[in-house]
Amino acid sequence: MRHLLQHLIKDMTGPGHDEAMEKARPSKTIKDRYGNEIEICKKCRVPVRLQDTAIKCMNGCLLGCIDCAPNEFPSPSNSYNPWVRNTCQACGGDGNEFFQEEGEWCVKSCDTCQGKGSFVVKKHSEAEAASLSQPLPLDVDDKGWTRCPGCNFRFMVTDPNVWQGDRHKRCSQRLTYKS
Repeated sequence: MRHLLQHLIKDMTGPGHDEAMEKARPSKTIKDRYGNEIEICKKCRVPVRLQDTAIKCMNGCLLGCIDCAPNEFPSPSNSYNPWVRNTCQACGGDGNEFFQEEGEWCVKSCDTCQGKGSFVVKKHSEAEAASLSQPLPLDVDDKGWTRCPGCNFRFMVTDPNVWQGDRHKRCSQRLTYKS
């Protein structure tokens, strides 16, 4: 049964369907002289890399997009100073460094980020974290609205998306009030 379906699909798509699909791709995969695979733009003949959510060649040809970029949320134990992801400036975030050797493109792992493409660091410095740990008083009106003394943002203390009970999620400032 499976062979019959494969035969029918081949008849419907034609004998050159796979070749036509390969020709339609804007890039091709090659191996460099060290055995590493490199994606090369067919138009410009330069390496392709991931830049945020866009797949572009080094000359800027847009070859595709990915649906979403990685997003990290603060953990409950570290809500005021969450780990945030910073893109490596040396490789642009894809973890590869491209270079030409005798007219051929070659690739190596980025020395700055060790091929990871990004760094995970604390959102606030130690000095900022210390100042954010000092509680500031909140003035809450009878409807539950207040204005953060740290960032001047107006919010309701009953909103769990903005208020964690002791910290303002937007600026991470520790706040106190009497309910």
